[in-house]
Amino acid sequence: MKKVFTIGFIIAAVKLFAQDIHLTQYFVAPQSINPAAFGVLNDFEAGVQYKSQWNSFTKGFTTYSAFVNKQIRLKKKKSGFFAVGLNCAYDKAGDGSFTSIVGGLPVNYSVK
Repeated sequence: MKKVFTIGFIIAAVKLFAQDIHLTQYFVAPQSINPAAFGVLNDFEAGVQYKSQWNSFTKGFTTYSAFVNKQIRLKKKKSGFFAVGLNCAYDKAGDGSFTSIVGGLPVNYSVK
């Protein structure tokens, strides 16, 4: 089991980066900050966000993001549920080539 975690950690560490997407109303889509929030509040959720900032420059910052998630309840287990989701975001900063495209397929288990 230690080998699996070690290999998984090495694979994950290879593709880490520090630039994140800043959303003004982050509380509308808490999944953009915390992937463990998928499926916690409602049985099904979906949302889209758009942000355009500092357009007085040549080209400002433009951000699009979307998410969808669904709870999956197992009949045998009444105390918890699985949640699966999909999130994606596109961020372009100015007229340069500072662009990031981020996506994820979070799966979590919540215990009540």
